[in-house]
Amino acid sequence: RAEFGLTGSDDFSVRLSSDGASWLDALVLDRDTGLAQFPAGLSVGQGGNVLDFFEQGSWTPEVADAQTGGNVATATEADGRYVRIGNLVHLSIALNGIDVTGLTGTQWFYIRNLPFACGSANAHRGIFIPQTKFVSFPDALTGINLAGSDVIIFAKLNSGAALGVLQVSDVISTSSGLQGHMTYLIGD
Repeated sequence: RAEFGLTGSDDFSVRLSSDGASWLDALVLDRDTGLAQFPAGLSVGQGGNVLDFFEQGSWTPEVADAQTGGNVATATEADGRYVRIGNLVHLSIALNGIDVTGLTGTQWFYIRNLPFACGSANAHRGIFIPQTKFVSFPDALTGINLAGSDVIIFAKLNSGAALGVLQVSDVISTSSGLQGHMTYLIGD
């Protein structure tokens, strides 16, 4: 069974029912904006993959010397943005004026409070660009989202040598920053 029109609302909708008593909105067109909504999700092509979630927003990245607890750094700017489509999250980070005073130098450098935790079976990488004189080595940083967590640690390239983990003591300036992007999966 199916209905379409302005049933119970000024928004145009297509409704479906298996029994004629309870109805499910499959498509709703907003009367003011014209935007289409698919309350039950959107399946494209064959198979069981359903696009059932979309969200975009902001979050506040936190620099610390531990995955949980520990000491927290200050920053003059700590801006995070994200887009989540299904179980895929793309985020961007802008941290400026990071002051690591009070953090333990031998501990790893963490960014915490990601908007969604990474799936327990997944660990993902992203590209991050340190500003000049942010770290004590010349090469790039690769952000690694720890499986099952809402934190990022950083692998460093030491002039072509093996990767190491960025420690708080590697950060040499309190007036520089770090920007980057990462895409990762949530769920398993």
